[in-house]
Amino acid sequence: MSNNPQASQADIDAKFLHADVPLCKTVSHLQWVSHLIGLFNKPGMRVLEIGSREVTGKSNVRERFANAHYVGFDLYAGRNVDVVGDAHKLSSYFEGEKFDLIYSSAVLEHFAMPWLVATIAADALGPDAVHALAMPSMHSSRGSLDDAADIARRLGIGLDDVPITDVYRAYEAQLASHHVVEDLAAENLQARIRGTDLMAFSNRFGWLVLATGNKSEYAVGYSTLYGDMAGGFAPIKDVPKTLVYYLCRWRNEEGRATGAEPPIPDAVLDKPPSAELRPDQRDTDSLPPYEELDPIIAAYVEDDLGIDAIVSAGIGTPELATRVAAMIDRAEYKRRQAAPGVKITPKAFGKDRRLPITNRYVDRFDG
Repeated sequence: MSNNPQASQADIDAKFLHADVPLCKTVSHLQWVSHLIGLFNKPGMRVLEIGSREVTGKSNVRERFANAHYVGFDLYAGRNVDVVGDAHKLSSYFEGEKFDLIYSSAVLEHFAMPWLVATIAADALGPDAVHALAMPSMHSSRGSLDDAADIARRLGIGLDDVPITDVYRAYEAQLASHHVVEDLAAENLQARIRGTDLMAFSNRFGWLVLATGNKSEYAVGYSTLYGDMAGGFAPIKDVPKTLVYYLCRWRNEEGRATGAEPPIPDAVLDKPPSAELRPDQRDTDSLPPYEELDPIIAAYVEDDLGIDAIVSAGIGTPELATRVAAMIDRAEYKRRQAAPGVKITPKAFGKDRRLPITNRYVDRFDG
């Protein structure tokens, strides 16, 4: 199986959508969106709608934003899913908090999330309102540097280069006698230096940091507190990793269809996912391939299936299902400290899934 988490529309439908259960209830969701419209609708406001054309075309949401610049983002292109405009939350959140510039934590990494977040922000708010920070370390490849500059150019957003190697070396020297900056601590230190830099820019200029974590990473704790989890809003925190790649490719196709240059180079999407925190690192060094991981997360979190049921349904092996369930349970304390974000699946982390941070219960495979 390929290490690259690409999925067809059929794969997405099979893994993430229940046959008879919509992602959102239209009536209550429309009422909530209409309330936000009444609060924040202004002439010239830029609005991004995530949904399906079949549903959004029937709603009155677009008409209610008659004086705004409207951008439609068809999450499940071609499928009649009962989803309406979750990214109105994104634009409304920014308007309500009076942020006049959105700051994207698009750090240099070999995966698609920062660039999907940057693209969504640029589509929703205009490229002039989005700024990215490239924070290369000694482990960042030349390809990542080139990709960052290329994507910023395609989106028309600002990009500052803030290398972190010197800061990392200073920490390394300070803590040398304690033998702290080694192994996982050394990797997470890089992420936390980047998080500190982002928040420094945020504090100085009043910018909002967009966290770039996705549901797969938040589920199993493949994220760093005070590092890549830093931010005031997390637009794709409920989007599984395989769906992130699907959305990137869909957005590229939408760009091509209108004669525009695709915002995300294919080279970025074709690379195996890597945080580039150590030489030759790949996500699959620590995690199963996302094509195997995401269905187990969906079954355990969204469907409330136990390990026996997951194995019986053929979703994962006993060993893999047990491992993933344990990772999800252990990461609850991290998710409690994550930035708020948009809900798109039947059950998002947070109020949809209330579990204690610690408990003695452990689900096991009984065969």
